[in-house]
Amino acid sequence: MKYLNEKTQTYLEDLRAKKSAPGGGAAAALTGAQGAALVMMVAEFTIGNENYAQFEEACKGARAANSYVYANLAMLMDQDAEAYSKVAQARKMPENTEDEKAAKKAKIEEATITATIVPLNVMRMCHEGLAAAEMIIGKCNPNIESDLTIAVLNLLAGLRSAWLNVLINLTGIENENTRENFRKQGEMFLRLAAKIEKRAEEAGLFPDFNPPDEDDEVQQILKNAGWA
Repeated sequence: MKYLNEKTQTYLEDLRAKKSAPGGGAAAALTGAQGAALVMMVAEFTIGNENYAQFEEACKGARAANSYVYANLAMLMDQDAEAYSKVAQARKMPENTEDEKAAKKAKIEEATITATIVPLNVMRMCHEGLAAAEMIIGKCNPNIESDLTIAVLNLLAGLRSAWLNVLINLTGIENENTRENFRKQGEMFLRLAAKIEKRAEEAGLFPDFNPPDEDDEVQQILKNAGWA
């Protein structure tokens, strides 16, 4: 089956083009959605298998949670593009009079706040997906544990990518209380995700992503031989 159909091709063409949307925000949501979908797949390959009956309930819970996460992240892809379009439209408003300038300023602020809420929601959904994925580490069909690893990596990437969009939008929000509230929310999701990542690593979910440098290996061999 070929997945590069017309709609996928259009999305990728728009993503690579000199267009304001889709951009990094949509890519972050899609990355997270892929992670959620993979968690569901891992659960599906475990549920109903008598060899893993003891993992049944955990996998059902993870599947249900990520079904919700997946659906929301898919919608957030479009919401990100829509939110950015509203910011662009607000910036094009006239400012010939003081009233027009005030109206434009208020509209930009309103649109920027909306555009910040979207990536914050991406972060929230990715965190929920990660929390559910953690439930089935070591409690799923071991033959597809690598898919669970990739799921977690996608959810982490989606969350951290969305944070970059939050940060860039914060610079355009004048209300200090709103700006700091958004910042604190984002930082909270980052901390929670980092803790899940650490526990997943301790549980042995990740392979070694830092292989030793070949030069270091040579030096160690020489050192063991007493030549260095």
